Amino acid sequence: MGCRVIQGVGAALMLPGTLAVITNAYSREKERAAAIGMWAAIGRVTLPAGPLLGGTLVQALSWRLIFS
Repeated sequence: MGCRVIQGVGAALMLPGTLAVITNAYSREKERAAAIGMWAAIGRVTLPAGPLLGGTLVQALSWRLIFS
């Protein structure tokens, strides 16, 4: 359980860092806006999909696969 907490905290700290990298990587305002839009669109799909996919895999296969 503790490892999952550490993993979640690490992901939560890394997510805002990706936005900071995007804002520094694109100097032109139009390119930066497009990159942030893409970042938001991908996040909108992947953030809710992760727990759903994880739950589906655990339900279909086994929770024991986490430890193998």
